[in-house]
Amino acid sequence: MENSKPKQFRWIANDIDVSELTDKLPPYMFEMISEIENADTENNLPVYVQVCDDFEIYAKMLVPDVLSMEEWHRFCAKYSLLE
Repeated sequence: MENSKPKQFRWIANDIDVSELTDKLPPYMFEMISEIENADTENNLPVYVQVCDDFEIYAKMLVPDVLSMEEWHRFCAKYSLLE
């Protein structure tokens, strides 16, 4: 049985959906997303900020061959600390 309510995060932007873009990401980016989610769940702000920064840099290296600039911005908006 699937959980109908998606997991809510503290710092990850719950209202931004990037699910249709994740197929474009290489495996190491999924590991980073997992680290980001774990840091958020564990309320570990230093790790969250560091991994988000790393994610932003690695994702930027995928532009324009894998991700468009708009897609990169969406990932950055989802995995950042902007409030």
